[in-house]
Amino acid sequence: MALVDEVKSELAAIDDELPSAKKAQAATMIRFGGGLHLIQRHIVIESQFDSHDAAQWLQRTIQEVYGHEADMIEVARKTPNGVVQRFSVRVLKAGGALALQSGLLDRQRRPVRGLPADIVSGNIAQVKAAWRGAFLAHGDLSDPGKASYLEIICPGSEAALALVGAARRLGITAKARQVRSSERVTLRDPDVIERMLTLMGATRTAREWSGKRNDGESRGKANRLANFDDANMRRSAKAAVEASEKVQKAFKILGDDVPENLRAAGQLRLDHRDASLEELGRLADPPVTKDAIAGRIRRLLQLANKVQKQRAESDAHDNITVGAVDDGKQSVAGGRSTLVMAPQQERISMKTLKDLGNLQGKHVLVRADFNVPLDGTTITDDGRIKAALPTIKALREQGAKVILMAHLGRPKGKVVPELSLAPVAARLGKLLGIEVPLAADTYGEDAQAKVAAMNNGDVVLLQNVRFNPEETSKDEAERSAYAKKIAALGDVFVSDGFGVVHRAQGSNYDVAADLPAAAGLLVEKEVTALSKATVNPERPLTVVLGGSKVSDKLGVIENLLDKANRLVIGGGMVFTFLKAKGYEVGTSLLEEDQLDKVKDYIATAEKNGVELVLPTDIVVNAGFPAGDTPVAPEVVPADAMPADKMGLDIGPDSQKLFHDKIVDSKTVVWNGPMGVFEVPEFAAGTRAVAQGLVDATAAGAFTIVGGGDSASAVRNLGFPEDGFSHISTGGGASLEFLEGKTLPGLKVLD
Repeated sequence: MALVDEVKSELAAIDDELPSAKKAQAATMIRFGGGLHLIQRHIVIESQFDSHDAAQWLQRTIQEVYGHEADMIEVARKTPNGVVQRFSVRVLKAGGALALQSGLLDRQRRPVRGLPADIVSGNIAQVKAAWRGAFLAHGDLSDPGKASYLEIICPGSEAALALVGAARRLGITAKARQVRSSERVTLRDPDVIERMLTLMGATRTAREWSGKRNDGESRGKANRLANFDDANMRRSAKAAVEASEKVQKAFKILGDDVPENLRAAGQLRLDHRDASLEELGRLADPPVTKDAIAGRIRRLLQLANKVQKQRAESDAHDNITVGAVDDGKQSVAGGRSTLVMAPQQERISMKTLKDLGNLQGKHVLVRADFNVPLDGTTITDDGRIKAALPTIKALREQGAKVILMAHLGRPKGKVVPELSLAPVAARLGKLLGIEVPLAADTYGEDAQAKVAAMNNGDVVLLQNVRFNPEETSKDEAERSAYAKKIAALGDVFVSDGFGVVHRAQGSNYDVAADLPAAAGLLVEKEVTALSKATVNPERPLTVVLGGSKVSDKLGVIENLLDKANRLVIGGGMVFTFLKAKGYEVGTSLLEEDQLDKVKDYIATAEKNGVELVLPTDIVVNAGFPAGDTPVAPEVVPADAMPADKMGLDIGPDSQKLFHDKIVDSKTVVWNGPMGVFEVPEFAAGTRAVAQGLVDATAAGAFTIVGGGDSASAVRNLGFPEDGFSHISTGGGASLEFLEGKTLPGLKVLD
């Protein structure tokens, strides 16, 4: 039996799900397996499967859950490779009733183009069941030893985007793509594939697939070496050698001034000169796709070319003076290596890891951001844990004893067992390949005992800091006394949770007053990236703002009106701008109390020569697409919106306009989606902006995705993360940074 058949048999055997999950799985199987057919004005449901077990499950569920008779018919089809058996599940008499019950027909009896709203916005069990149903209907899994993929053929682009959105709710980034005439959703990262198989319920075959994959990789390498004289292999080898030479040259040009992710990709190319990009991706830590490796090597070469060109035009070294503090470079004044930034009117001078000296044998307290999404005790997105790995690994390599602190959720100063960091400790241990003990408290007896037992290179995680009411106390004295108890565990402090640096809390602010303190590699990376948009940015500088409310971004707009070359406005906030220009905005989101302020912004932009780009057309609907409100998008001019319609996205002309303005930039900052991107019919504007940033990055621009909903949209819509120069890990922190605010968690590191 092929492994994909084993997966489907295991999935079809799951029978202990709640009725809502069974309905979600059944509806998805019908939709992806064939769907609705109109025969002599009657709706017939017919779906075809390559798995007898899958077809049998659907037949039984239709009868037991929905109360309708369903026939299963075996169909034999001749192919060049032999006879293929297919199994068709058909509902004739009650097809219309089942279509309504399953949500495949809406209340207006119109076919649903994606997946039913009850599934897309349902609970996690329903989302898992939807993916399980889609895989049972049209899923495929790579054989061990070959290029890794898990792929589902979809009945249309709407269904593909719905499946991508469902994956995002599970903490997984999936990619929708068109192959010839079919729409497909694909996973390629082996770890992600294993996690998805587990989430769907195929735990046994997930382990089997992972084990066979590892064995197959060894055999695959041997086969490739044996066939190296093949013409294609020779061409690949030649290209790899040429790429290695270019990487060597880039390293020579850039010296130590290379971003860590680009350096790691380049070094992999040098260490494995005959390896394919796909192999390099698997060798990366953590593993990435071949596109990610290719993108990083490409950006490394582009950076080297840029630096070389700048040096040819002017001797940059003549302009660097010892002790300079306002140029965004490394200051060497006083013999210290301090990262100096000037993103606002007052400069930020942060100590970095180098300033802490030799850390061998020292207890290093690290404030990380492990506020990960959970499904019970399962982490659905470990991105924040992976973001902390470079700092943790750097400290371990120095022989430090690493003591991690973090929060999870909002327990409000009480011990909430469901918000324990135990799942984080387990996942972190797996990623590091070591055991990471979890202390039962933050600074008490158990924490003290576990810290006392540490050897050089060990890692200990303290329990959720927000179990302590003092962590977020407004009383500085109370917070300070609490911080001293934590500080007693360590010799030095490293701040590496960028998502909390805009808050003055015990574990990230007050602890720094009691110990030698410095920024970790993640915080350093965030500040460096965001400063490129605020300190002498390459121009034109374009700022793209979206999201629901103008009031959320008042500070950003005010701070950038005299810095940016152009402001591109979309999302719900755009309707306050359109209203300020005298346009009808219908029932769209409107902040009337901000109209005067927005009018001032429009006048200031004109006075300062800032190009203010507003949409020329809008996608409207009868209302917000929820409940009984139908999804019936209509494109109208921005200055002629119907009074009874709601704007939910920018129109196609605006999508091209925004894309072109972004591509015509050297620095781009984006914060906030252009519409209700969670609904496929209103996602095109956000997709166009994201694509604009990807295209601008490829053309040499520096692009920033400002965390929050924008980062979520990037992943939800299937864009590769390495297609952007920087995706921030802190939505609120990045906004306040761009506003020009002093962030207490950074200021304390001066």
